[in-house]
Amino acid sequence: DSGSDQLATKGKLLSLELVRCLLQCAGDVFVGHDRFNECIKQYLCLSLLKNASSILSPTYQLSASIFSLLVEKCRRTLKSQFSVFFPMIFLKPLESNQFQTTKGMITSYDLYSQWVVLFRCLYHLCCNKQVLSDIFVNYDCDLNESNLYERLVAGLVRGVQGG
Repeated sequence: DSGSDQLATKGKLLSLELVRCLLQCAGDVFVGHDRFNECIKQYLCLSLLKNASSILSPTYQLSASIFSLLVEKCRRTLKSQFSVFFPMIFLKPLESNQFQTTKGMITSYDLYSQWVVLFRCLYHLCCNKQVLSDIFVNYDCDLNESNLYERLVAGLVRGVQGG
């Protein structure tokens, strides 16, 4: 039923927007609380992974925005989750061929919208020198982790060069 699908989508978007607002306004005491971090790990992480793979631009936009806020505010307590989310939400689209064409142009409006959201979120993250340092130290310098910083830089270079 189309009406119930639209209602479910609107409910999902409202829920994501509320989570985003909560994280934007959350102070250090709230973000540093163990119960808050456990709820993020248990409930929000799975929801973000599901919603970040959505082809609906507003859903991807809100999920990417929420993840950016989590990186900014909770990266110390979410290191293992970060190593899953960062590649899935940012690196996978950045490294994929879905944005690449023979002429270097994106022809689909939905793909273009996702590309814009992706680059806005990455721009926001890259403006924070501490986030970049933490990514490099915690992942690229750790022999047991993947090279997220290296993949980020390579993906950005590839994206800027058009393929």
